[in-house]
Amino acid sequence: MTEILAQSHIIRSEQVDVQRILKPSSLLLMLQEIALDHCRMLGLGSEATLNRDLLWVVTRYYVEIERMPAYEEQVTLETWPGPMRRVLFPRYFRMKDKDGNILFRASSVWVLIDGKERKMITPKAFGLEPVEGLVVGDELPYNMPAKVLPETGEGSFSVPYSYLDLNGHMNNTRYLDVCFDLIADEAEDKSLTAISAEFQNEIHYRETVSVKIGSEGNDYTFTGMTERPCFRIGMSFLSKGETK
Repeated sequence: MTEILAQSHIIRSEQVDVQRILKPSSLLLMLQEIALDHCRMLGLGSEATLNRDLLWVVTRYYVEIERMPAYEEQVTLETWPGPMRRVLFPRYFRMKDKDGNILFRASSVWVLIDGKERKMITPKAFGLEPVEGLVVGDELPYNMPAKVLPETGEGSFSVPYSYLDLNGHMNNTRYLDVCFDLIADEAEDKSLTAISAEFQNEIHYRETVSVKIGSEGNDYTFTGMTERPCFRIGMSFLSKGETK
C-alpha cells in the first residue's frame, strides 16, 4: 500500500539566498529529490527506469507558499503520488515547520519518456506496474498555467554545461534561477507566494534561449523560446507589509 513519504531537513547555506531564505530553485530541487526517493521505494527507481533508458521528466509544477523556510530551520517535507492518469503521474507535496504549520503545498505532473525516442511511454508497455495513488484531501490542482500578462521586458541566456542533468537536458530547477535573476532588483524586497511552471520542450547544452517577461503589479510571467516554445513560468509576490 502506498504511503506518504516524510523527510526531515535542516535548511543549509547553499539552499538560501542573500535574505537567508530558501531559494525558489532550491525548493524545486527538494521536490525533485524526494519524488525520486519515493519512486525508488515504490519500485520505479533507476534500476527499473534510468538503467533501461527510461527517464522521469517533470512537466508541471504549481506551488502555493505561506512562508519560505529560513537558514538552519528544521522542516519536514512530505510527498505522495496521486491516481495515475494514463501516461501522467500526478505527485503532491507539502512542507511543515517544526510546529506542524504548513509552509508550502505543491502539485506536479511527471511522465516517463523513452530516452532514445524522447517520447512519452505507458509503463505497462515496459512491464512496469503503476503505483496506487493516494487522495489526501488537500491536494492543489496541477493544471494552473501562468497568467497572460503585458510584455514588459526580455532577456536571453545560453545553456552552460553546469545546467545539464542526468537526463541530458537543462534541469527544471535552473529555470527558476534564470527567471528570478531577470527580476532580482524588483523582487528583492518581496515575498514569493506562488509558482506555476510548465516545461514544454527540452533545452540542450549551448542552446540560446530568449525569454519574454510579462508583468502586472506583483505578478510576473516568463516565456522561454528557442526555435520552439520551451517553458512558461509564473511567479507571484507580496510587497513588504502586504498580507494575503
